[in-house]
Amino acid sequence: MTSFLAYVWVPGSDVPGVLRRFVDRYVAAEQPVYQRPLAALLRTYVDLDPAEGDEAELADARRNPEAVHGFSIYLRGAVHDEAIITLTEESDLVLGLGIDDRDESPEAWDEAVHLLDHLMGEFDAVSGMAGGDWVRPPQSALAWVDEEPDLRVGRDLRPLIEPPSSHSP
Repeated sequence: MTSFLAYVWVPGSDVPGVLRRFVDRYVAAEQPVYQRPLAALLRTYVDLDPAEGDEAELADARRNPEAVHGFSIYLRGAVHDEAIITLTEESDLVLGLGIDDRDESPEAWDEAVHLLDHLMGEFDAVSGMAGGDWVRPPQSALAWVDEEPDLRVGRDLRPLIEPPSSHSP
């Protein structure tokens, strides 16, 4: 059971490069149970050469049935308990790592805060949050703003939220 999660919001200017670096460093890619969604993600967003069925595989990872782009893939971490990759509705990335705290050690929260700071710098993230395992990876700027983590750092993402379109009669 993961006890703390750290997420960072990374602008989508280099999705292939950022995903490749995150997967290479933080994802236990050899775990066969996670191969299908990870392979679909890599073919679609890193290699830019999706295979038949990849779109449907990634669509299964959407929490909101009305979402166009937003999805999250939960993976086994190479170093940390869990690695989470989210493509947002805005075509940005939310990258997350989970810290296991089975022993309820007082150092786990400090580790989560340090990890958040490290991820912010490593991936040139503009915003970050950390919290308990109830904090889900936001799949849009609106969901990011609505989330209630224990800690928030960086830029306010409210300007990214598009107002609902008004329909004229």
